[in-house]
Amino acid sequence: MPKLLWNDCNGGIITTELLLISSVVVAGLLAALSTFRSSVESEFQQLGDRIKQTTKMETPVAPKSEVIQAEVQSFQAADLQGLVD
Repeated sequence: MPKLLWNDCNGGIITTELLLISSVVVAGLLAALSTFRSSVESEFQQLGDRIKQTTKMETPVAPKSEVIQAEVQSFQAADLQGLVD
C-alpha cells in the first residue's frame, strides 16, 4: 500500500506533502522527547536528593585517641578555706 501511494501520479499524495507531514511529525517527536528527558532528569534529581537526605549522617565523632584529655588539677582541702569548717 505505501508503495502504491508513493508511485501514484494521478493526484493522490505527492512527495512534497509527504515531506511536509513527516517534518511536522519529526518536529513533534523531538519536542516530546525533549520534554520527556527533562521530566526523567527531574525525577532522578529528586530521587538523588531523597537518598542523600536519608543517608545523611550526623557530624562524625572524633576517635578517643584524638580527643584532647582535659588536665585535671588536684586540690587539697586547705584550698577551700571557706567551705571546710
